[in-house]
Amino acid sequence: MAEPAVQVHIDSTLDEQRSFDPPAEFSQKAQIKSLAEYEALYKESVEQPEKFWARAAEELHWFKKWDKVLEWNAP
Repeated sequence: MAEPAVQVHIDSTLDEQRSFDPPAEFSQKAQIKSLAEYEALYKESVEQPEKFWARAAEELHWFKKWDKVLEWNAP
């Protein structure tokens, strides 16, 4: 009698633990150069959204500069 085939099941594809660092040349040319820089920007976007988005908006061309960075009325 033949041995039963070993079955390997994928429990979850949402639990990826591997990390793949980009080549150094790529990171040097990137807008955001490191994970630490990304995390700092993310933290600022959450803690000081108006400051974060005002700085981002400064990088764009405006015919007339905005009056308010954020106008939000919670639903």
